[in-house]
Formats: sequence, C-alpha cells, structure tokens
Amino acid sequence: IGNMIFLHITFGDLFTSAGWLGLKLIFFIILLGIGMAVSPKTARHRAMLLDQMNQINPPEDANDKMEALNSKQTVFFLVNWVLVIIIVLLTLFKP
Repeated sequence: IGNMIFLHITFGDLFTSAGWLGLKLIFFIILLGIGMAVSPKTARHRAMLLDQMNQINPPEDANDKMEALNSKQTVFFLVNWVLVIIIVLLTLFKP
C-alpha cells in the first residue's frame, strides 16, 4: 500500500502497468490465508492428538496421524517461506 501511495498507483493499475505490485498483493493475501486458516487448524489437531497420546490407552494410529500432521506443517512452512521470498524479490527487483 505504501508503494501504491508513493508511486501514485490506482487499484486499476495493479494488474496493468504495475503488475508486480498486484502480484505482491495476491501473494500476500495467499500467505495471510494460509497463516490464518491452515496453521491454527493444524496446531489444534496436533494438540488434540498429543492429548490422546498421553492417555492410558492411546489410539494405535496416533503415530501415523502425527507424522501426517508434521508433514503437512512442514509443507505449509516451506510454502510460506517461498511466498515470502517471492514477495521480497518483487519488492527489490520490481520487474
């Protein structure tokens, strides 16, 4: 938004002459969506599974579920970093 004000860019310009700024905005919204929707849900599932694993009779497939949740969390962590790097590169090198 600071770039939009500084460069006098309107919302209509985001996808024409200032496409790099529109891409940054889209990637940021995707990053925000992942951070607000996927990460808390995965953390909640992991916490519930850990509680179940600490009971006297834990579920037999708990380790498999934990591995799946850990893999999911790793994938989204990597996706988040890729999006952040793309946003930074678009900021530095304004194509």
